[in-house]
Amino acid sequence: TSSDETVAWKWRSSPDSFRARSISGFALAGDARAFETMTAFDGGFIGANESGLITIYDQDGKPLRKLEGHNLGLNALAVSPDGKYLASGGSERWARVWNIADGATVADIDFTGGDGYHNQSLAFSPDSHRLALGTSRSEVRVVEVPSGKQLYAKADPEETGFILGLAFSPDGAQIAAVGGSGRIHLLDAATGETLRSFGDHASHAVVFTSDGTGLWSGSQDGAITLFNV
Repeated sequence: TSSDETVAWKWRSSPDSFRARSISGFALAGDARAFETMTAFDGGFIGANESGLITIYDQDGKPLRKLEGHNLGLNALAVSPDGKYLASGGSERWARVWNIADGATVADIDFTGGDGYHNQSLAFSPDSHRLALGTSRSEVRVVEVPSGKQLYAKADPEETGFILGLAFSPDGAQIAAVGGSGRIHLLDAATGETLRSFGDHASHAVVFTSDGTGLWSGSQDGAITLFNV
């Protein structure tokens, strides 16, 4: 498609392959052409441009509302499984939880403690009551939703740099985190304690299988690996 068009795809899976076909296409004007971060929810999708402006669209590409507040580009967007909340975070020293229905601010999570400390990745728990935030200091922070109250902040001493990817297990009991070392850390979601670490070249993306027994990870060399967890 052209750079001005967004296409929706329908996926079909078989034991040995995945296939996709386009089911609709539509053009998005203005800020949409410069989206740096996107996510989706049941009623549509959400994009953020390089200036931090967030736009919520319906499933046909009609803008519903704009969310203003960020002034820098965003590293991550996440929608809660119940569809009520949007979390956003980037290079500023705070992240925000928004109400998708009306665009109101639900909670701000501050990143105090020096220059360069910011949010890099986000993930909601399956029950939508917790939000995990990966930081630029190898931390995983978990806060309550909607209050924004911090439950804990844990940094792995063996990790370096940013926490690039996060995922809750389907039962909400564990969090998978990927940092600058490329290793995957499996955390107790209630305490943040590391249960075990594995892999050696994972990239940003980690996602649990639907039954919670496996974890998919993408690597910087282009490989996609399924780990038993």
